[in-house]
Amino acid sequence: MTTPTLRHDIVLTGAVMTHPRRTGLTGRLLAAAPAGALRPVADPEPAGPPTALRTAIRAWSAIAEGTTHHLVLQDDAVPADGFFDHARAAVAAAPDAAIAFYTNWNSRNGAAVRLAALAGSRWVTATHEYTPTVALALPARIAAGFANFAEAHGSTWPDDVVMSRYLRSAGVPVLLVAPNLVEHADEPSVLRNDSHGSRRSACFAAPPGDDWSLGAGPLDPDVIPFFKHGIAQCVVREDGRRTTIDAERYFGRAGWDFDACQKQRLEVTGSVFGALDDLERHLDEEAIEGLWTTAYLLGALGTRGRLDRVGSLALGTIGAGGVCTTVGAATLRTLRPAMSELARLGHEAGARARRSPSPRRERVLVTTTHRPLGREIARHLADRGYEVLDENDGPDADAVVHVAEPGSTLPPVTARHVVQVCPPGAPVPAAAPGTSVLRTGSPYGPGIEGYSVLETFTRQALLAQPIQADVPAQATHRPAYIRDIALAVHHLLHQPAPRRTVATPSPLTSRELADAVARTVRRVPVSRPSSSHGPSAPRLVADEPATELDQGIRALAQWLAYEKDEA
Repeated sequence: MTTPTLRHDIVLTGAVMTHPRRTGLTGRLLAAAPAGALRPVADPEPAGPPTALRTAIRAWSAIAEGTTHHLVLQDDAVPADGFFDHARAAVAAAPDAAIAFYTNWNSRNGAAVRLAALAGSRWVTATHEYTPTVALALPARIAAGFANFAEAHGSTWPDDVVMSRYLRSAGVPVLLVAPNLVEHADEPSVLRNDSHGSRRSACFAAPPGDDWSLGAGPLDPDVIPFFKHGIAQCVVREDGRRTTIDAERYFGRAGWDFDACQKQRLEVTGSVFGALDDLERHLDEEAIEGLWTTAYLLGALGTRGRLDRVGSLALGTIGAGGVCTTVGAATLRTLRPAMSELARLGHEAGARARRSPSPRRERVLVTTTHRPLGREIARHLADRGYEVLDENDGPDADAVVHVAEPGSTLPPVTARHVVQVCPPGAPVPAAAPGTSVLRTGSPYGPGIEGYSVLETFTRQALLAQPIQADVPAQATHRPAYIRDIALAVHHLLHQPAPRRTVATPSPLTSRELADAVARTVRRVPVSRPSSSHGPSAPRLVADEPATELDQGIRALAQWLAYEKDEA
């Protein structure tokens, strides 16, 4: 392996965040670094509440005199051969950026690295998410400002979320390297994060060459397919912001045939893929579908059809990263060859995909006095192939969807079919010719803010605060996930009117919702408020929700933590 050409004006030194329980790990990193390049920084309160932020504040302040760039490694980082030379060359190539040398295999940023590795790019811009801090380098002047920002704004957010917000406020771009130059050791988590599963790199290897030049700039993808918690999703850029949608929805947006994608999966797994039995014994159908779909999208998006070593490594981590929170480490090792093969076959199938011709789209006018819910329903319908109109587009709509705010009424509209969406508190109109009525529970999910007790509980858990239900513990609620509401609207648009339906799950008590949030977002204490029953949800015949509560809570939490400020 050749040594990268180094700029002599770059001085890269740093610190290792350490804990008394893991001094051996720190010694290994110090021994591997050039003499004097790293210094250990210990947790100042090792017996205190588990958090990396208090050690991070000290580590980012431990800047050696005369250094131009400051590197912080966590003690469970495992650098590739030649790491320090390559890190210095990378810093020299992008001296004004934050550079992350590790990304988690189930993160959005890990998916961005995977996309870069498959495209043959050395650099990729970070997407909206926490900033990976296992191995991160900053310009020294930027590193020096982190402590003050964290003290003022850190609250109880994890250090990687605080870092993301700090860098955004300072206007510092975050770049990721592909392949990752640092792996994450499978050590017991000091922060009690073992429920997050194995935290390996999305693509770990020594780089295939020593060229760190940015050339035309880093890869900055508009779409990043990723697989997490057994579900295929996509980060997409729309209207200058990034948001997360489910992969099936992206197929509709991009003009690819989701059903054809799944038909190919069934054909492949039913014939040439002999190891499927192992996967079916340990993974549910949605996880197998999600792995295939993610790899298929990577192929369809134009990544290289012929895989080199780095590209193959990247494909091989999709499956393990996507199920690591539910599958144990030993089983994960057993399943990795089969998951890697399924990903390879999915990638090949996606590379052959062709966009479908667009049929005549149904024109739907969306009117609303409930702007967040109306906006999100309109986006979902557009991704399902509808031509979504607004009030300025004229009266020639095939159907009208009106989303009512509590206390509002349906305005006069003219269409052969009207769907009135009625969240709690909105008046439910009498059945009328041509009008269908959809009664929903309290809407929640990405893009919806201020309408659900579930959101309050989720915010508390994100901040590591006890969930304090300031409503009676036995009060009942019907949280309705935005995707399920939009799906019910879609179904009503294709049903004879009038029809009345309900898009909610069965009612849940405040205590049940709080317990679900604590289980899904962060294990924080749940208070026991008043035991009086309070108002109960009406007993209605409900549609079975397509989205499990835990899945919806995760999506809401990720939106609140990473995306809300961009929306």
